[in-house]
Amino acid sequence: MKIITKIYLSIGFILLVFVFVTVAYFIQSNKVDNAIDEVLLSTEIIQANSNLQKAVLDAQAGMRGYLLSGKENYVEPYYAGVAEYLIELNILRKLNQSKPANIGYLNQIDQQFNNWNDSIASPLIEAKRNVNAGPKAQQEYNRLYYKTYTREEGKTRIDRIRYFTDLIEKVETRNKKALVGKLKTSQNLTDLLSLGLTVLAVIIGIATALLLGKTIKKRILSMQKLASNLARGNFEMKLTDHDHDELSSLSADMNVMAQKLQNSFAHLKKMNQELDQFAYVVSHDLKAPLRAINNLAEWIDEDIGETTPEIRKNLSLMRGRVHRLENLINGILAYSRIGRTKIEQNTFDLRELLQEITESLAPLPNQKIIIPTEPLQIQTEKILLQQVLVNLISNGLKYNNKPNAEVSVSAELNGKNYLIRVADNGPGIPPEYHEKIFGVFQTIEARDTIESTGIGLAIVKKIIEEKHGAIRVDSEPGQGTTFSFTWPLSQPVVLAPI
Repeated sequence: MKIITKIYLSIGFILLVFVFVTVAYFIQSNKVDNAIDEVLLSTEIIQANSNLQKAVLDAQAGMRGYLLSGKENYVEPYYAGVAEYLIELNILRKLNQSKPANIGYLNQIDQQFNNWNDSIASPLIEAKRNVNAGPKAQQEYNRLYYKTYTREEGKTRIDRIRYFTDLIEKVETRNKKALVGKLKTSQNLTDLLSLGLTVLAVIIGIATALLLGKTIKKRILSMQKLASNLARGNFEMKLTDHDHDELSSLSADMNVMAQKLQNSFAHLKKMNQELDQFAYVVSHDLKAPLRAINNLAEWIDEDIGETTPEIRKNLSLMRGRVHRLENLINGILAYSRIGRTKIEQNTFDLRELLQEITESLAPLPNQKIIIPTEPLQIQTEKILLQQVLVNLISNGLKYNNKPNAEVSVSAELNGKNYLIRVADNGPGIPPEYHEKIFGVFQTIEARDTIESTGIGLAIVKKIIEEKHGAIRVDSEPGQGTTFSFTWPLSQPVVLAPI
């Protein structure tokens, strides 16, 4: 299975858990909302039932007050209680539409209240108003009063009303308590479910991430180890991966790359061995005939004695060509060996190195080499820097056409590099030759005019570039020449022996 598929499945599973959490929370929230609605309904029923009881008591109290005082203002609570009763009864019927038992109780309450009002309260009030109309009116009032209070018919009906209202209150109070408990349970269950599923999703996510991360990390570390081995030149290591995913393909590609590098390295090693063999042949087999030719020319020159100047000139020219060819061979060998073997670094004073170079070049009386007066410690391959400076300084003297030739060398630290300049007061170099002079076998003057192999500046540039430095030339005809090059503070380079 591909890694991206594993990641998608893991994310999908986590999302599925969160969806389940959301749905479960939604369902429980609906249950909580329904429970809250039922609690609020029971509360409203209890309140309306209490208001109904109060209305009945107000009606009863108003009737009694009027019967005792006979004053009309005392009967007003009766009428207000009857009106309030009708309002609260209507409210209770609406609130209890889904509760048949309560509707039955309300019907009983309404029946008892209507009987009390129609047969007791209303007739008594009317009889009280007409009590002074005559003996019959007084007799009727006494009958009704006796029926109400002596036989307690009024009290019986009021007690029945109170009984049913108490039933409604008890039922709704009990129902409210049950709903409140159910509500708390639902809330707790919702919180626990949400928390539990969320924690589960987080645990699954972390476990999946750790598992995938550990697997991927282990395989990536193996690839990193392979890359490190390749960087160190160990091409034998191979990766083993059977997961058949993107990293497996990458591992296979790295194995192929390692194999190709191993083959290329073996081929390069073989080519280097052949090049070393060629250098040995050139160094020993080609130089020997050249030395023999040179010795033979010297013997002929000694044996012929006095002869024409032209013959001596030709012999001298022949020896010069032999020396040039030998120098050319040495230059080619020096150029080819750059970058193939590590050279030990040394710490030395640049000023002392320039003094050694000055002594080895042995400038003529009209030639002057100016070196820095301040010491500058350098840690690098001394032989390479010496080869660069010897070529540049010797060129500055060799090609200088001034009566008093001068070559000055300066050096300074420039960031992570040494900036070294070699300037002369010679004839200068035309701009069109500024790049060509660094090519192999390139010279400005004819070789018969000034002895040169044309490979010195090519060696200089290659050494500097192997050190990851850069060289440039600033010159105009008649204004001298300045070679400026950078030399890293400490950067190893390799050089193959001849």
